[in-house]
Amino acid sequence: MRLDPVYFSMLFIGVSFACYSPSLNSLQDQAHLSAVVIEGKVQSTPGNASAEPYRVNVKVLDVWPRN
Repeated sequence: MRLDPVYFSMLFIGVSFACYSPSLNSLQDQAHLSAVVIEGKVQSTPGNASAEPYRVNVKVLDVWPRN
């Protein structure tokens, strides 16, 4: 199966982010710059990536507003 270059790029970026473990300071910096902080867990990804390339089910565990 050959992937369209756009899908391959998205897959590559997704795998890069999945393998990237940000430092605690980096996560804290991102949290301080955002309006809200959302903690979540990926529940499922599409079985057929070519049919549903943008769909991922995420369960929101907690939300912290930055007031």
